[in-house]
Amino acid sequence: MIFKLKHTVLLAFTFIVGFTSYTQNTSVIDDYKVVPFTIHITNNPNTSIDSIANSKTIFKQPDTFARNTHPNETYWLRIDFINEFSIIKKDSIWQLQFRNFELASLFSEQNGRIVEKKFGRFNINKEKHSIVQRYDVEFNSNNLIDNRYLYLKLKHVTALDYISRWYITYGNSSYNNSNKTLYTYEDIKTLIPLYIFSGISLVVFLITITFFFYSKRREYLFYATYVLFIFLFLTTDNFGLLDILIDQFGVNNYAIIQIITVLANIFYTLFILFYLNTKLEYPKLYKGLKLLVYINCIIFIIDVFFILFDFYYQHIYILLFQRLITSSFCVIGMIYLLFTTKTKLSYFVIIGTFFYLVGAFSLFFFNNELGMITGACFELLVFSYGLTYKRQLEYNEKIKFQKESFSNKNKALRAQMNPHFIFNSLNSIQYLITKKDNTSALKYLSKFSRFTRNILESSIETDILLSEEIAMLKDYLELESLRFKDVFSYTINVSDDIDPDAIEIPLLVIQPFVENAILHGFINKKIGANSLDINFYKRDGFLICEIDDNGIGRENSKSIKSIRKKRSRGLEVTKERLYLFNQLNNETNNITIVDKKNDDGDSLGTKVIIKILIH
Repeated sequence: MIFKLKHTVLLAFTFIVGFTSYTQNTSVIDDYKVVPFTIHITNNPNTSIDSIANSKTIFKQPDTFARNTHPNETYWLRIDFINEFSIIKKDSIWQLQFRNFELASLFSEQNGRIVEKKFGRFNINKEKHSIVQRYDVEFNSNNLIDNRYLYLKLKHVTALDYISRWYITYGNSSYNNSNKTLYTYEDIKTLIPLYIFSGISLVVFLITITFFFYSKRREYLFYATYVLFIFLFLTTDNFGLLDILIDQFGVNNYAIIQIITVLANIFYTLFILFYLNTKLEYPKLYKGLKLLVYINCIIFIIDVFFILFDFYYQHIYILLFQRLITSSFCVIGMIYLLFTTKTKLSYFVIIGTFFYLVGAFSLFFFNNELGMITGACFELLVFSYGLTYKRQLEYNEKIKFQKESFSNKNKALRAQMNPHFIFNSLNSIQYLITKKDNTSALKYLSKFSRFTRNILESSIETDILLSEEIAMLKDYLELESLRFKDVFSYTINVSDDIDPDAIEIPLLVIQPFVENAILHGFINKKIGANSLDINFYKRDGFLICEIDDNGIGRENSKSIKSIRKKRSRGLEVTKERLYLFNQLNNETNNITIVDKKNDDGDSLGTKVIIKILIH
């Protein structure tokens, strides 16, 4: 199993890496060209464009900065179009495209003076026409300072970015300018994975929240919450879901997204805690995951403080610490489960967490959002199946317990039947001895011992074959015939389409109704012969047993002082046993009693119809 799991994980990893790598390689529009630029770094955010534009020697090539960005630094980029000027003059509008920054300004020339145009993630865009979030800016040849330069003022405050990897491209913007509501090929490539991810998220969320309301199990609620948070985290930039709440895309939105990432990790960890029942099944893993929840909660509180007070540098590093801790716990937990797994549920956690980690590494270390979306999609699919699988296990376990409960209750009810019959039989033997009918008493005792032995031999099983039940029924009828000196005759008929050796029924389920017919139908009958017919046949998947007597009927029996003054406990127990036996098929109409009468309304006896489900 571990060998197959390793190959599955390796194949999935290869797919994600290959797919996201292909997307990265094709992420720059073919019509866009790379334009050279130089960089000046300062810690003074108030440096004016005039001083920057007049200082030609302070700018350096990007590859001279072999380090990451710092939140406190301001980056001035001087973009040089001297080799592109002849091309730029051919069209009126061009688009400048580069990496995403939180705070950005473009300085260009308009009507003989330098003007500033702010954009970037933290700057509110009230004129957003597309759900695809863009961080590019438009310009034309007249905007070039000294017919050569454009200046960018940038701050990167939410993440660390390697400066030497920066590049800037530009391309024709006439298509976008003509209709900003239309989408480019790049937009479509961005939106398709998002829509697929959104669809999967919605389905998984609905499934898990439904499971929670049905079962009240906390793991379903935790996973549904995690799905909601991871959906908001990955789609907010483009779908603008949080824009509806705060009416802007800026610092507040970013703060909420960052908080969501930590909360998503907390609820994912809580989900694993309960999904695997780690407290009982994996005590060591339980302690580790519980510690991880506490650590993430503390980080969450600290990070909220950092964001509220603009401590972005501290915010970056505490998030890096949180990702390192969470990733380490995930890797250690996966390895631990791989070698200590007790159920198949562990493999869902291992595979799902692996996809989650690959996606997270792709986003946080390589800035590849598509990798995160792809990994999240696979993780959601794995756990949607895993949760459904667990739900099926819980259902099967419930059915198993119901069957065990049914079996135990049936045994208990049957245990009440055995002393009931033994008590009646001993009363009959006592009656014969009292009458000094020793021959009948000995004959009765011999048949009683054989009948008792058959019951004891069948006592291990809840159900017996129909043929065995009929054999014991004949022994009982012979006992009662001896007891009451042949006061009645009987027949037992089995339909030709029934194989008595292939059908199982509850033990002694017919006997109490036969006993009732004899005691209440025949004993007090003064006129005419007494006959009892027992018939077995099939109908609609049920075994039908008819117990037909020509006794005095139920109404007359109630008006006469019967030799049995007490309520028939055996009959009540048998009815409950039949109800339990047929309950799995939602069949509750198990017994039908028909009072037979002639045209004058006189009783002709009683017919009892018993339905027994054929398993």
